[in-house]
Amino acid sequence: AAAVGYKMHQDLGAWLKCQMKKGIKAQGSMAEEVLASCDVPVPELQSQWAKEWEAQLLIQAHAPARLRKELDSVLALQADFDASEHAPQTAHTDISGRTLKVLDSMEGSHAQLLNKLETLYASLNVQDKFPKLDSVQLDFVQILLMARDLKINIHKQVVGSFFEWDKLD
Repeated sequence: AAAVGYKMHQDLGAWLKCQMKKGIKAQGSMAEEVLASCDVPVPELQSQWAKEWEAQLLIQAHAPARLRKELDSVLALQADFDASEHAPQTAHTDISGRTLKVLDSMEGSHAQLLNKLETLYASLNVQDKFPKLDSVQLDFVQILLMARDLKINIHKQVVGSFFEWDKLD
């Protein structure tokens, strides 16, 4: 077993070179087929790639981390707000007159919390920093930021893969 393992270890370099040649040829031919089938000239694709690269490098294209943290805070407050919204409604059915006063106080606190939440969201100036997001709900803005981060991560992996294939060629 040790002799077989030693022999396979010695042949590993040749095997890797063979696999790399096969993989590069297959992937290169698949890429050429895709380029040929898309009916878009290569210079135009290169131009689009350069524009995408520039867009990713722009400072304004990246949402600041502070904004993301503040949005997370607002979403946490929104979750608390939603929970506090259901509590008075369920309590109304099972309480006495004295408790109704406490419940009214809770509803007043709930309204104040809602006002503070709206003020906090307005203070983020999301509409000023990103005017296209005016009148968009907070949950959707967070989903957009997550999708944007995912796109950036995928883009980095793709660029790294392209550089790797470029080095291999």
